[in-house]
Amino acid sequence: MKLSFSEAKSDNEKTVLFLDIRIPRTFQSITSNGLAYFLLSNVLTGVINIIINTLEVSSCPAVIIIAMYTFLLCIVAELIQKRNIKLKFW
Repeated sequence: MKLSFSEAKSDNEKTVLFLDIRIPRTFQSITSNGLAYFLLSNVLTGVINIIINTLEVSSCPAVIIIAMYTFLLCIVAELIQKRNIKLKFW
């Protein structure tokens, strides 16, 4: 995240500070489609639990599974954001 301040002068010659906050794209894409991200993560969790007996997996494969799970969710969130798809019911 990058914070920067910029100054602007109004007609009254008062200095006004503007705060420019840059948020990472992954956070923006997850935030803009929180419902889709939540539903996809729940479905993906169920699929992983059906395919793999997660209670009997050792530490190293478990970490690899979690990393792939997170990577896949982030990629899908980015693609949804890039294609400007919104999943909202209100």
